[in-house]
Amino acid sequence: MNARRARQSTAKGVLITAVAVALVVGCSTIETEPEANSSGTESEFFDINEATIASLTDAMESGTLTSVELTAIYLNRIATYDAGGINLNSVNVMNEQALDDAARMDELRAEGTILGPMHGIPFTVKDSYKVDGLTVASGSPAFAGLRADEDAFTVEKIREAGGIVLGKTNMPPMANGGMQRGEYGRAESPYSSEYLTAAWGSGSSNGSGTSTAANFATFGMGEETVSSGRSPASNNGLVAYTPSRGVVSIRGNWPLWPTRDVVVPHTRSVEDTLAVLDVVASRDERPEGDFWLTQPFIEIPDIDDVRPESYDDLKQTDSLEGKRIGVPRMYLNKDDESETPIATRQSVIDLWDNTAQELSELGAEVVEVDFPLVENFFEDRPGAESMYTRGYVAEEWEALERGDLASFWMEQFLASNEDPSYTSFGDVDPATIFPNPSRLPADPAATTKSWQTRIDAIVDRMPEDIFTMDGLGDALAGYDRTREEDFDSWLAANDLDLLAFPAVADIAAQDSDINIEANEHAQSYGVGRSATDHVMRQFGIPSVSVPMGLVDDIDMPMNVTFAGLPYSDNELLSYAFAYEQATHHRPLPVRTPALDTDRVEIVDDETRRPETRQDTDAPELSVVTRDVDRGGLTPRVEVTVTSSDPSGIADLWLTANGDRISLVEANQGTYEATVLLDRYTSAGDAGPVDGIRLVTLSKDRAGNASADTRVLPTR
Repeated sequence: MNARRARQSTAKGVLITAVAVALVVGCSTIETEPEANSSGTESEFFDINEATIASLTDAMESGTLTSVELTAIYLNRIATYDAGGINLNSVNVMNEQALDDAARMDELRAEGTILGPMHGIPFTVKDSYKVDGLTVASGSPAFAGLRADEDAFTVEKIREAGGIVLGKTNMPPMANGGMQRGEYGRAESPYSSEYLTAAWGSGSSNGSGTSTAANFATFGMGEETVSSGRSPASNNGLVAYTPSRGVVSIRGNWPLWPTRDVVVPHTRSVEDTLAVLDVVASRDERPEGDFWLTQPFIEIPDIDDVRPESYDDLKQTDSLEGKRIGVPRMYLNKDDESETPIATRQSVIDLWDNTAQELSELGAEVVEVDFPLVENFFEDRPGAESMYTRGYVAEEWEALERGDLASFWMEQFLASNEDPSYTSFGDVDPATIFPNPSRLPADPAATTKSWQTRIDAIVDRMPEDIFTMDGLGDALAGYDRTREEDFDSWLAANDLDLLAFPAVADIAAQDSDINIEANEHAQSYGVGRSATDHVMRQFGIPSVSVPMGLVDDIDMPMNVTFAGLPYSDNELLSYAFAYEQATHHRPLPVRTPALDTDRVEIVDDETRRPETRQDTDAPELSVVTRDVDRGGLTPRVEVTVTSSDPSGIADLWLTANGDRISLVEANQGTYEATVLLDRYTSAGDAGPVDGIRLVTLSKDRAGNASADTRVLPTR
């Protein structure tokens, strides 16, 4: 056993001892340790941490768990670590209907109706996704009150399959960056208080990365335009899939650069990625808002010709056998020709060396190669020529793509969302869109000016049909010609099946927004953005990133990224599955350990299954709070919990920001508790706690559950 594996095994062993549960990460198998119950017989417990979609579904089908209970457990973890405690600050817009939605899923299950493979599964979405009735600020103060008029395509599909939106996750304004602070601040790392949870320059799905890694939901939906899906996945030991053009519709998401924007599921296992794709990789009958599905210039394959009949078919543990894998030298500190070499951390190189050995043991041939697509794009060495230098794409198009085209697409999104308070960018104060993006000395006017330029473009020259923009079709054709020469043909000439490389050269420090030296490192080439920068998104190259372990000198996760030809998505997913199943390198986040409320006693009783149990009514539950001595010496909130059920109450708990609050029975079915406010005013990683989240759960002896959540102001 090497040092890295010993470290991870030891960490997992501590967790197993603490909660009496072992989780086999990356599959749906759950092993449990027996525990004596009050009757002297042995009980086994199911722990929701790291549980897959399949194992959670099994637990709900057996009667061990309900969707209400699962949702309440996640809400309690959010209250403990995200809104309170270390204040990771990753889930900022809560769906107040989540418990009601979960109750509906439980009722349908009891009736024998299953909506789909996500039935009863809670998930999060980035703040740039539309969720009907919730705000869709995209992290920007300018749009803090903007309400979505419908669900984004992926949200719609997951909800149709029974999924429950738990909340929306943190991001910088308009996804235009990485770890800059927006309307809700930024998310922090569940692994270390010393390092960022995503890359400084391109990690805008930072809230999705943190929340999924910390088990605040079963999975999260992020995005990527440069590396904003891959980066937080790598820093959080998650799987990230960036699809080829048109595989997953991005309708209903705020755009950044529409030619590059893609949806990115964040999961804790490839198995769960495949489960999500079975739902969201489907035809969008009204794709307006997805650039590639609506543009008339480049033929996009039909989804039925791209996706497998079932993504489960890609679970192939031998898929890497006989494959020839290219590893670009530029990411291994072996690129002597580059005028701007990437400095990869030595411990990352060491981790990669182990990964290369593992790939070889899985039957692959691993060879070091150049990387002409990236070399030419950045013209980083003598003789390298970009698509602009070669005349494949007009030089002025680079500015038009990021300027006019992006601006027009944003205006189209805003106009299509029927909120009468937000009808046009022309009505927005540019100073509020992306305020001073860091706490470093900076010029807020520079940011204001860039957004004023976009607003001017919209007001002065927004076309009725964006696809009539001069040069657009030629530019898209030039992208494809460049990729075919520099990537597709190059792979074939070198007999390469895929590329693999460390996801990023290094991980930036947590104080990169206040420490100038740290900020310089955070913005350096290879660190500020994931490997390949925005090249893969520019040319529609798919990728799958999976954990390859901990960087041992900083105890932060790192991914390996697999990339290949356009529409080789299925092959890449099967390679990622094979590697994950052979290695299981996802490290558990040390800052968000399991809570006692995360464990549910396993039921092995056919009469408790939802469709066969006699009692299917959830317990009656009432929670009443009263302020006492506000402004006095001992400000507190007194809580009265009343719960009853004909079959009897089997479990009843109340937490305040994760603290288990003692319930004292006042009379039959009525309990009293006291929450002392002074306990909850200290600051966590993201700043002071603004409120106390109460979570209450009542579960009857038949297995039905009711829950309540509310926020108490601390001031």
